[in-house]
Amino acid sequence: MATIDTYIDPLRDAISQPELLARAVTGFLDSYWPAERPAEIEERAWDILGDLALDLEYLVPNPEWRKEDKSFFGEERAVVEIRAALERLLDECGIKKEPCA
Repeated sequence: MATIDTYIDPLRDAISQPELLARAVTGFLDSYWPAERPAEIEERAWDILGDLALDLEYLVPNPEWRKEDKSFFGEERAVVEIRAALERLLDECGIKKEPCA
């Protein structure tokens, strides 16, 4: 049974451990895209996760490859996007996951 924690815990951990970022993002995308919204996750929270999934599709860790398209970005922006999504989950859904800082 997937809960909100299933999706955000690996991303939250990656914020404090950057070496986990690429694997966490890949795992998040692989688990989010084929899934339908679990009944345990409210629709607004699922939409926020969907927005994050769309954004994280443009994470390209290799700086040379990022030059191919202006919409590609690196790890620093990925962390910003994840933090923003966690803040939205808190602000809009009351979902607080520590640490977000």
